[in-house]
Amino acid sequence: MKVLIVDDEIFSIQVLLSIIRWKSFGIDEPDQARSAAEALQKIMVSPPDILITDIRMPDTSGLELAEKVLRAYPDIKVILMSAYADFSYIREGMRLGCCDYMLKPIDETEFERTLKRVLNMIEGEKEQEEVHQKNADKIDDLNLFQYIRTGHGKNKVLHPDVCTKLSKYIMMFVQISSISIEDFNSSETVEIEHEGYYTSQLEDILQQKGLIRLLNFDEGFWIVILNGRSKEETIAIAGKLVEEMNNRTGHVFTVCFSRTYSGVEELHDAYREVRSLNKYGLAMVHGEETVIGMDYHCSASDLTAVEEFRKKEKEEKKESSENRQYSEPVRKAIRLIEERFAENLSLDDISEELSISKNYFCYVFKRDVGMNLWNYLTEVRLKHAKELLKNSELRSYEIAFEVGYDNPSYFSKLFKKYENMTPGEYRNKVTGRSE
Repeated sequence: MKVLIVDDEIFSIQVLLSIIRWKSFGIDEPDQARSAAEALQKIMVSPPDILITDIRMPDTSGLELAEKVLRAYPDIKVILMSAYADFSYIREGMRLGCCDYMLKPIDETEFERTLKRVLNMIEGEKEQEEVHQKNADKIDDLNLFQYIRTGHGKNKVLHPDVCTKLSKYIMMFVQISSISIEDFNSSETVEIEHEGYYTSQLEDILQQKGLIRLLNFDEGFWIVILNGRSKEETIAIAGKLVEEMNNRTGHVFTVCFSRTYSGVEELHDAYREVRSLNKYGLAMVHGEETVIGMDYHCSASDLTAVEEFRKKEKEEKKESSENRQYSEPVRKAIRLIEERFAENLSLDDISEELSISKNYFCYVFKRDVGMNLWNYLTEVRLKHAKELLKNSELRSYEIAFEVGYDNPSYFSKLFKKYENMTPGEYRNKVTGRSE
């Protein structure tokens, strides 16, 4: 934080320098000037954060100096000083945009109070600017994301920051591949389920890998744009990304990467490619590969199979909707969960029992049931918990164990989240009994 004191009387400057504990406010020893002209020269070279100026000076007054400074540097905070308690000075200073007015001789306590108030004002403005910039960045990212997905709205992403960095790039589609049921339902994992946590980890890993943009506006996947590089380097980065995210989160991620593209105009083409690769991974590779790219576990001709799969999927979905029946693996999974919901089930256990890959199973389960496996398991457990609360004498902590939760406190929080009341309140409501 920089301060400039302006006064034609050297004694007044020395008093201020000696009586104020500048360093306690995060300010090194203030700079000084003996006239408005000298002050203007110093400000043009290095503008201060705070200007403290006497009003009555020869040649150019402090008010005239404040007017010139605030016109050229509106962010500088100006504190006026005067030996005269003249209201007209105060009124004129406030009109010009000065922050405060101090009477000489300067009272140490009053001046430090004023200085603290001005510093808080500066800090508040900086925080507001940061919030404004973050909001502006989010709007820019959203516009870019929508253009990438749809190919429409190009005029909204043609700012220099985007254009100059997209001369040569690759795109990655990053997605959470699998997660164990118990991990999902543990209190520790719930805290890191927020997209922001994963986004920050991805950004940290990719920051030194030529990251241009990291976009996340849909649950469970991210669009990554990196500086263009060879296929071998891309494969190495993708593999490292999967490894690092697994180490940091305990979850398996998959990465699909595009060929090299150039220019804003090709962003949508790159997106269509990585989305096709992702669908190929779900439909053909069945989650066995965590990194997929064109000519790396997939060729252009292979993508034809994806289209065939999508047609078949639409037919199955239509038929399922008409018959209101789940596909065989989903029916088996539901039966398994209903029978063993209180056990420490894992996604590996279920997929192995059904002889189906984890990725593909998660995909068809959500497609058929309309919710992911973990939410379904939670609903099953809470349904049985409500039955026990209604028809048994078990305490809520005992019911937590009965339905598969090792942490009664977490069970209570989860119950309240889904039912808008605690287990005890639910029991009281349906039976009139309390624990």
